[in-house]
Amino acid sequence: MKVTKERLSYLKQAQYVQRLAEPYIRKGKLPLWKIHTKFVIEEAPVSLNTFRKMLKEDVSHLNEKIEIYRKQMEEQHDREVEKKRRKRIRSK
Repeated sequence: MKVTKERLSYLKQAQYVQRLAEPYIRKGKLPLWKIHTKFVIEEAPVSLNTFRKMLKEDVSHLNEKIEIYRKQMEEQHDREVEKKRRKRIRSK
């Protein structure tokens, strides 16, 4: 499962948007567009359509995805270091 930096960034922002909107959604007195314009847009400048998509995102396993991404980046770094080491040895 390949996790990209852009996807993680989007999920982090979705988590933030969900945290902002959740108390108002739980009350159920305001429609989503009103929650977006009154409470969310000042903190997280996203369009209404993006706001609605972010509310549908599953961010329950975000910390695991961040850890997977971190491990991928460490492995990529290790591969690059090993490649440079081999190249340096060959050139001697």
